[in-house]
Formats: sequence, C-alpha cells, structure tokens
Amino acid sequence: MNAKAALDENSFTALLDIIHSLGRDLVRPAAVEVDRDARFPHEAFTEFKKHKLLSAYVPVVYGGMGLSITQICKICEILGGYCASTAMIFAMHQIQVACIVHHCESSPFFQNFLRELVSEQYLLDLERHYFIELIQMPKTLQRIEHTLKTGKPLRN
Repeated sequence: MNAKAALDENSFTALLDIIHSLGRDLVRPAAVEVDRDARFPHEAFTEFKKHKLLSAYVPVVYGGMGLSITQICKICEILGGYCASTAMIFAMHQIQVACIVHHCESSPFFQNFLRELVSEQYLLDLERHYFIELIQMPKTLQRIEHTLKTGKPLRN
C-alpha cells in the first residue's frame, strides 16, 4: 500500500528540513549523553511525536503520512548523521510499523491500531527495551567510544 509516497516532493523536502532542524537543535546536542549514559533519547522522541513522525509510514487511509520505505530510509540517514542511536531506534520502530502495515493490515484490530498509532503516536516498547539492552553490551560500548574518539566505526 505504501509503494507510492503520499507526500509530494515539496512537502517531503519541507519534512526533511524539519528533521534537519530537530537534528541540529535537539538530537546532536544529546547524542554523546545518550550513548555515554546508555539512555533513551526522550527529548528527540517527544519532538518526533509532535511532528507525527512515529506514524510516518502508516498509510494515509489510517491518518498517517504514507511515506515510502525510501523516504523513511532518508529520514533514518539524516538522523544517523546527528545521532546513530536515535536513528537506530527510529528505524527499529518504523520496521515494526511496516510489519503491521504489510502483514496485519487486513485485520480490523490492526486497522484500528494503526489509527491509534497515528493519533497517540505510540512508541512500540520493543525499541526502548532492546536499545537499552544493546547499548550496555561491552562490544557496543567499545564501538561507540571508538566512534566518538575517532569519528570512524569500529568493527569488533
């Protein structure tokens, strides 16, 4: 259903401007603390909710933006330039939304859930749980510390 984007090029460009603004003003300033303290980037996701970004992949028929997977990937790429952890959580969330859209959309229960996701901007709990678990692993911490020091990824 999301094969064709619901936003025209100008609207998507305006959305990317918002993403860059959030990245510069909010995501990047918190990035070191998010990684160092292995904490969830609450400030970023609070703003993402205000801009309805958690339902960006939800089809327009349910009230979402109906973005394509390519557009979602572009958002993830931009966020990753400001904070890889925030981008990863956003991407994981969108993957879960995509699974519901593509595998459960015919179910009335999930149709209602998609509408609620748009109105409530739920963050699916798995992202938070697995992010905190992942960020506490020694190899993950080594990769983060190496990247912060050198600006290059560590493949350990």
